Amino acid sequence: MTAGVFSTGKRCALYVLATAVFFVLGLLLFFPTEAVRLRIEEDLSRQLHQPVQVGALQLGLPLAVKLASLQVPVDRLGPVKATHLRVSPQWSSLFSASPAVCITGELWQGKVEAVLSHTNRLQLQASGLTWQGAVPEMPSLGLAMALDKLDLEATVSVPVQLHQTTLALSSLTVSGMNALGAAQDTLSLGEVFLQIHQDKNQLQIDQLQSRGGDLVLNVDGHLIPGRQPELCRLDLTATLIPQTTTDPALTSLLQLVSPPTANGHFMLKIGGTLGQPVVR
Repeated sequence: MTAGVFSTGKRCALYVLATAVFFVLGLLLFFPTEAVRLRIEEDLSRQLHQPVQVGALQLGLPLAVKLASLQVPVDRLGPVKATHLRVSPQWSSLFSASPAVCITGELWQGKVEAVLSHTNRLQLQASGLTWQGAVPEMPSLGLAMALDKLDLEATVSVPVQLHQTTLALSSLTVSGMNALGAAQDTLSLGEVFLQIHQDKNQLQIDQLQSRGGDLVLNVDGHLIPGRQPELCRLDLTATLIPQTTTDPALTSLLQLVSPPTANGHFMLKIGGTLGQPVVR
């Protein structure tokens, strides 16, 4: 009797397993990948008000969607392209009041990981990113940066609402300084550290400083976000501290903007907007 019950249970288990295997195979074989890819592309383009391009899509296990690439045009940066994206449920959140999805991928030779909840709350971490390009509004200048670590909390909307951000750059270099009258064409700011948080309707800078470069930079103040990044209003105080490696011609240029303090530092007030800053 016991052997018969065991045999029946074994057969039932095999039937369930076989059914699951065939279901998964059927899902993989007949999943409408192209239709889903086009739907994702259309939805993202509508939500971001930008023409988004989504690469090849395939279904992964367990319950994951893989995208070969995702490209979004960003004002003044050009197209931003992420690759090897994987989207899957955050299993620990499925039975909570705030289910979420996990997103991993590669961007600018680095790694990106994010968790996005159904309320559009975003937690993002990135490391190893490198980027270089022209400075917005000043195309004669170039920027090259290497990001060591980024931790960001935000609400995904238009515009994105930042809540807290911590960023560490292992290097930040400005090129094209000759166009400003400097003798040396490259200015290294060394390592850069940034920490900001949201305080009501503004972003408060807790820390923005550089070290180990040709010029040490310390910034205090706050920003008021606008509908677009370039409309973000600035209320900043920057302290520039020349080093032994600072280009003398650059120091002379700074003296035209602001007289040095008794210890040789330069204090600048920065207002206006991100698109049109005003230095005084």
